Amino acid sequence: MCRGKKVFSCNLWDKSFRRKESLTIHIDAVHNKLTPFSCILCDKSFTYKSTLATHVDSVHDKLKPFSCTLCDKSFTHKSNLVTHLDAVHNKVKPFTCTLCDKSYAWKGDVTKHVDADHLKTFSCKLCNRSFASQASLIQHVDTVHLKTFSVYITPLSPKHAESMTQIMLYFDSLHHAMCSAYEKRLSIQNLPIVKFRK
Repeated sequence: MCRGKKVFSCNLWDKSFRRKESLTIHIDAVHNKLTPFSCILCDKSFTYKSTLATHVDSVHDKLKPFSCTLCDKSFTHKSNLVTHLDAVHNKVKPFTCTLCDKSYAWKGDVTKHVDADHLKTFSCKLCNRSFASQASLIQHVDTVHLKTFSVYITPLSPKHAESMTQIMLYFDSLHHAMCSAYEKRLSIQNLPIVKFRK
């Protein structure tokens, strides 16, 4: 093998390696999605032994060896500390929305901003408010409308029963579109039973 030359090439990507072992690791990790390193403390598994070690240190041993000298925050990874310093203390905002002029310190914040301010697509049928994600709509219905009809647990007048029935039917329609976690939490069977006054 020639020293320094990358002679082992990936057939699927435009990527080359100096050692055959590195190419094999790349193929197993990226293309075959193998995760041979399992955590003995939980059910997670990882592609690399070093990633498993970092997982154990940060998740199970709660180690955060990288401390900020300007505040009391500590981090698992040095890169997280650098990002924290840039975003929080140096006010660096490298991520800009392509639809407007707003800038953010975190890439995820741009995505949230675009979803919330530019892509409102999920509407509440009870109050016509729009939301960027189905999760936001679920949270809204849960906190606003479910909270509203929690007062209806006591015996109801027919007028209140009618509005609660409307809310329950809406929950039922949402119920079929929600994830299993929401289904367990707000299943229509778990809603309060309406009792009418005679």
